[in-house]
Amino acid sequence: MTIPLSDETVLAIKTAVKEHHDDPDFPKMSDYDTDEEEVKDFLFDSQVIEEVTMETEKKRLTRIGIIFVIPVAIMACFTFDTKLRLLIGVCGGIVACTLYLLGEKAYQHHQDKKLAASGPARYCDAVLKHLQIDA
Repeated sequence: MTIPLSDETVLAIKTAVKEHHDDPDFPKMSDYDTDEEEVKDFLFDSQVIEEVTMETEKKRLTRIGIIFVIPVAIMACFTFDTKLRLLIGVCGGIVACTLYLLGEKAYQHHQDKKLAASGPARYCDAVLKHLQIDA
């Protein structure tokens, strides 16, 4: 399953569950160790997972800025050549920001994998297969 889900896919899943939940060949939530509330939460979360509010983006950029400035501030404590200190501090800031961004990306990838392997995700996959829709 590709996360985030499009609005059309979420609507198709909700409609199919509402209309066909009593059909004998339709996937049952109990077979996937989930319930209606978990499926609703999963569908909501999978829609908004990529929607980043302006406030969240501001906080993220602030963290990156602070991470960049820390090595420069540390290098300011040393007494050798000013240009060399600045260059080492800026390079250290770039490396620190790169490591932070890679870690953030790895964490998000792990969360997406965990979400895609959950019971509600497997149930939604089964519903989509039943409807013959590619997510």
